[in-house]
Amino acid sequence: MTFRAPHPYLRPYEKRFPMLHVKDGAPWNNVETDLGEGEIDFAGIFANLRQLPHHHYIIERDQQPHPVRTAHVSYDYFRTIRVGPPGHGHGPGAVA
Repeated sequence: MTFRAPHPYLRPYEKRFPMLHVKDGAPWNNVETDLGEGEIDFAGIFANLRQLPHHHYIIERDQQPHPVRTAHVSYDYFRTIRVGPPGHGHGPGAVA
């Protein structure tokens, strides 16, 4: 697995990334985790997006020892880091 910081690409080419695949872990050790339990700085990555409502996010984990737990943990974490304009379903406490 190769890891490159996406920050330099996201802002200038934001419209080219309408769908973002989100996967957490420790990429340099080939370890996958549920979203929010790894070492990827998603809050920092998403801070580079100006058009949050225009993106779709696909949360991935190739090996899922506990699929239901993975879905709950990843969804809960993802909702806490997405921020955006009020009324767009982003951020803590937003209604999905």
